[in-house]
Amino acid sequence: MILFVLPARTHLEEQERVLGWRQVTADRESLRELKQLVPRLRELGTAKVVVSDLDGQSGWLLGRRLNVPVEEWHSLRRFNVGKHHGEASSQFAKLFTQLTEKWKVNPDIPVKGGDSAKSYAKRMSASADKLKSQQSVTVVVAAAREIGKLIGKDELRLEHGRVYAWPTN
Repeated sequence: MILFVLPARTHLEEQERVLGWRQVTADRESLRELKQLVPRLRELGTAKVVVSDLDGQSGWLLGRRLNVPVEEWHSLRRFNVGKHHGEASSQFAKLFTQLTEKWKVNPDIPVKGGDSAKSYAKRMSASADKLKSQQSVTVVVAAAREIGKLIGKDELRLEHGRVYAWPTN
């Protein structure tokens, strides 16, 4: 079974800004909330934590608390917004809507300095295949968009402080 947990929030998210492929320190209060999931994750038999290197702070915290190995997968990185890292979410949403229309014709068009729809989908598909082969209960620390791509559902509304299960059998 795969368990999904959202990473601790960052100051950029609190300010409704877009996260890209840069390391951003997690909010202390959000890290405390993440720690509260440890008893439930232990109860579910967690054997391993998998996380993107960009969300490593959350993954390593859980791994230490659960006393289980942590693997950082580059393929779990969130969508690369390129030069738009730190931009207001509302501004980026407009650009993303325009790109979504272009991707219907050509999914290879990238965000300036970032991902294309095709490169992102390919990375998430490879991660999903790798997750399906896991033999033990694995906690995946990833953002809602990435979790949605991994399980094949768009527009997931997930909450911090909750554990979501994905049976892989």
